Amino acid sequence: MPNGRKGKKWPMMPRQRQILEYYRDGFTTKRIAEKMEISVHTLYTHLKRIYYKLEVHNIKDAIERGLR
Repeated sequence: MPNGRKGKKWPMMPRQRQILEYYRDGFTTKRIAEKMEISVHTLYTHLKRIYYKLEVHNIKDAIERGLR
């Protein structure tokens, strides 16, 4: 990430928030990718960036922190 900034300095983008909402609602990774019309690989790239922004290491923590 540019300038090494993490956490609240990087706001969640609407698409990233949507991904977390899908996971919260119980969708599988494959189904989320289908609904968003992206590849599973691209979805994993989004997740990697979400984890970095939120300074977390798993989806449970990302949902808790990202959807407050």
